[in-house]
Amino acid sequence: MRLLTTNEQINKLQEATRLALDAAQSPDVAKKIGSFLLFSGMVDFLAIQAARLIEQIILKGQMAEGRTPTFHPHEDTFFYDRAISTRKILKEVRRLIGTLTAAVPDQESEAGRLKSLGKEMVEKGLEFLSFRNPIVHHLGNPKKKFEDIVELTDKALKSYEVFREAHKVFFEAAAPYRFGDTELKYFYGKPKQEDSKI
Repeated sequence: MRLLTTNEQINKLQEATRLALDAAQSPDVAKKIGSFLLFSGMVDFLAIQAARLIEQIILKGQMAEGRTPTFHPHEDTFFYDRAISTRKILKEVRRLIGTLTAAVPDQESEAGRLKSLGKEMVEKGLEFLSFRNPIVHHLGNPKKKFEDIVELTDKALKSYEVFREAHKVFFEAAAPYRFGDTELKYFYGKPKQEDSKI
C-alpha cells in the first residue's frame, strides 16, 4: 500500500482537525461525540510523534558522544502496524524522558526544563485517554446515564486542548535537539526533510 506524501498527510490531518473543531462547538451531541473520536485519533498521532522525537533526541545524543547508535528510528507505520497502545506509548515516552541527560553541565537547567515539559505533556495525554474508555466502551453500562456520557465528552474536549497545547510547548522546546542533516544523512542516506518537519 502506498504511503501518503507529506503534503497529503498534512492535508488529511488538517481536515480532520477542522472537522473536529467545528463539531466540538456544535450543540448536536452526535457531532460532539464525533469530534471526540477525531481528537482521539489525533492524540494517537501526537503520541507517536512524541515517541519519534524522543528517539531522535536519544540517537542524536549517542552520535554526539561518538557512540554507534543502539537502534534505528521508527517510522509512524511501525506504531500503527503493531497496534501499540497510545497509553503504552506515552508511558514509554515518560520513561525515556527520565533518562535524558545534558551533554554538558551548563545545559542541565535546559535539560531539566525539557524533562518537565515532556512529563507534563505525557500526563495531559494520559488524562485525555482516561475519558476514552468510559465514553466509547461504557455507552451500554447500566450505571451510566446518557447525560453522563455527554458530560464526559465535554470534559474530554477540554482535556484534548490542554494536551495539544502541552505537546506544542514540549515540541518547541525540544526542536533544537531533533535530527539535523548529519543524523538524517546517517540514518536515511540523505536529508529526509519531510520527517524532520513533522
